[in-house]
Amino acid sequence: MTDMTERPHVNKLLLILPILAWCLFILGCVPKESEHKVVADTKHQIEIKPIHITVDVNIKVDKQLDNFFDFEDTAGG
Repeated sequence: MTDMTERPHVNKLLLILPILAWCLFILGCVPKESEHKVVADTKHQIEIKPIHITVDVNIKVDKQLDNFFDFEDTAGG
């Protein structure tokens, strides 16, 4: 096997990569000023009204009535 001292480019790379990663990390943490303005020139009015929902549940009552009057079907037939 070759010794690491015989490949100086590997030693430089092993030294440069952590320094480069550290520099990128520090640059990413530096506060940056950013300003965004959104202007909407509109004359439309937005009106929010309450929504009333009515749900009628008749299935349970219908089933109970069917069960109650079920004796008529057996007695009459």
